[in-house]
Amino acid sequence: MLRVLLMTATTTARFWIFENDSFVRLSLRDGESLRWATGGRTDEGYRWAGCTWSREGSHITLQWGSEERDCDGRFDRSGELETTTLELTARAAYGDETGLIRLPEWHDVDSRQRDHTAEAAGY
Repeated sequence: MLRVLLMTATTTARFWIFENDSFVRLSLRDGESLRWATGGRTDEGYRWAGCTWSREGSHITLQWGSEERDCDGRFDRSGELETTTLELTARAAYGDETGLIRLPEWHDVDSRQRDHTAEAAGY
């Protein structure tokens, strides 16, 4: 018997991510957002990275970014990915031999990077 689960606005969307060297399960209700960030000094400067997951109806958006400065200068990256509630378990997790962890199928919406030192050098 085939069952299809349709996510409604009152249903909580639950999905796995891989962060800080382990799998973490997130839960989002319609209209909710979650934020995560990490960063600090490094031996050559600093590094910062962060993500925001937002849900509007059946669409989930992941906005991500990172900024770092080292002996080569400043380098920034950012982007946006999206998925739907129907794709939250589309991919098997790498390294999960049990098959219990399924990951979302994210689709690239936008990405950009900026190398400040290369720009200053005219590249």
